[in-house]
Amino acid sequence: MKTFEFTSDRKMMTVVVEIDNRVFAFVKGADTSIEPLCTQLTESEKRTLDDLDDFADQGLRTLCYAYKEI
Repeated sequence: MKTFEFTSDRKMMTVVVEIDNRVFAFVKGADTSIEPLCTQLTESEKRTLDDLDDFADQGLRTLCYAYKEI
């Protein structure tokens, strides 16, 4: 396991782990840091991003997470 700690520049934290001979990167952080990393979104995921924008307009802060097999 390798951890890339949260920094104020990255606004996210990443952990790389091996599970059953597969390697994954898990990341958590501010929506403004995670959203640009999200590609090939389903319609449901696009609606979720719209909801995050609505939350931000209301002054709410959100924490997002994502993962990818690498």
